[in-house]
Amino acid sequence: ASIASEQAQIASQKASEAVTTLASKANTNMDNLTEAGIATITSFGMPSDTYIDITTGTIAPANGFFVLSGYSTASHGFGNIYTTDEAGDTVCMASTSGPNPNHGTSATLPVSKGQKMYTQTGNYTLKTLRFYYAQGEI
Repeated sequence: ASIASEQAQIASQKASEAVTTLASKANTNMDNLTEAGIATITSFGMPSDTYIDITTGTIAPANGFFVLSGYSTASHGFGNIYTTDEAGDTVCMASTSGPNPNHGTSATLPVSKGQKMYTQTGNYTLKTLRFYYAQGEI
């Protein structure tokens, strides 16, 4: 009986330790985060310095940002970067335009993994097209 009693006491101590350890962890509602925890979580969605050069039609390999940059070749040249739904309708778009020739501009579009990106330009020379990974993805 003393072995069973000893094992029950050990089990009770371990359960108590687990409750104490878990009490300081984030719950599934994330409503018990500290300021430092909130800062960490929100930073995961910010752009990192890690990128890949891409072409139009690229599918986002992770959560991150499509970035288009270039310059106008005439007044009001523009560059658009956008995603569509399965029906081909635009879901989200970022646009940039230059008021006069050689005016450099850029546009950034946040995307979720798996979204396909397209571009549209008018009187605009595309210089770079990149995908920047979100900080939480690297």
